[in-house]
Amino acid sequence: MKNGESISVTVDGSVIANSAHGKLQCTECHSEFSKTQHPIRSFGSRRAYSIAAAELCWKCHKEADKLYETSVHFDMLKSGSLKAPACTDCHGYHSIDSVKKDRNLGITSCNKCHSNMDSSYEASIHGQARQKGNEKAPGCSSCHNAHNVESTTLTANLKDGCLKCHKDAGKLHNKWLSNPPIALPSFAKAHFDVVSCATCHAKSAGPAIYLSLYDRRTGKPLSEEEVANSLGTDTAGLMAKIDENADGRIEAREMWDLFAHLFKKGITTIFIGKMDVRNATEAHMIGGKADAVKDCEMCHRPGAKFFQDVFIVVKKSDGKAATFKADKEVLTSVYSILPVSKFYAIGSMSITLFDILFVVALIGGLAVPIGHITLRIITSPLRSLRRMGKGGKK
Repeated sequence: MKNGESISVTVDGSVIANSAHGKLQCTECHSEFSKTQHPIRSFGSRRAYSIAAAELCWKCHKEADKLYETSVHFDMLKSGSLKAPACTDCHGYHSIDSVKKDRNLGITSCNKCHSNMDSSYEASIHGQARQKGNEKAPGCSSCHNAHNVESTTLTANLKDGCLKCHKDAGKLHNKWLSNPPIALPSFAKAHFDVVSCATCHAKSAGPAIYLSLYDRRTGKPLSEEEVANSLGTDTAGLMAKIDENADGRIEAREMWDLFAHLFKKGITTIFIGKMDVRNATEAHMIGGKADAVKDCEMCHRPGAKFFQDVFIVVKKSDGKAATFKADKEVLTSVYSILPVSKFYAIGSMSITLFDILFVVALIGGLAVPIGHITLRIITSPLRSLRRMGKGGKK
């Protein structure tokens, strides 16, 4: 390699024969080589070579390639990160195993980069089940997907990974997650859409509210670069530009100013709210049913514990999330009615204007029947005299 690194070109035929590609000819992947052609190639580093080698996989695995292009790993690759995993980093070069044969492939490949998550996974109910020999116990790719891995803070599919195995979770939750005497499937669905499973099922998790900035028209996260360019700054100066009073947190008025500024630039946005744990370690610490949070007041009351920490989230160029501390009042301010229109928790997000309008509407609604009855009582003698004048009875 140009940087002085080297790689062995010796290939053990038995390794290929026992791999998932055992029946393929070498030239089916290495199509540029033949009996008459043996091109000399040059790469800057071993890493550059592994990324180039991954392109060979795309010829046959087109569906996997499409999924990979929507992943945080591909975003990292596009941004120039040499740590971004390509096909060969997870699957190897020639000793490619079948996932059906190696049930631990989804864990061992991820641990190459995410070994710091291994201990938290092993301590979870999923990790314990796998250690006991349960091959159906979920591994990394079971929840995060194998190719279209997303940042959990930015994804709109919080519960999809869990529902692959827990298919009846909606029905089971709806048995207790209801508003008696009304019990509708919509109660459970409303929670699943905005609350990650780990929020309630992870031991000792510290939940927070994440307001991710999305483009309304495309339905995709608005990138950090787009927001920074719109504000006339770079990504390093983005927080300082949004945080107008420089107090280290984004307030409701400042969030509205960002929303209004982008609108003037022709970008219609929305902050999609979600409740999730604070970090990946907590997300893996899934416990049993007995450890789950089932107290509605943890969320649905003024000053609820789960609504104390709020963050604004913007997608970075490498697919990861840039988080900015926000004032918790952004959830209850009149300035949030439009920017955060799709996120509302009864009891914990009381917007004063709505409360006033409700009281006015309630008084107005009661005033009509009360006024009508009062008027009838007052005018009762007059109606009696009118009937008597027409020959009617008193």
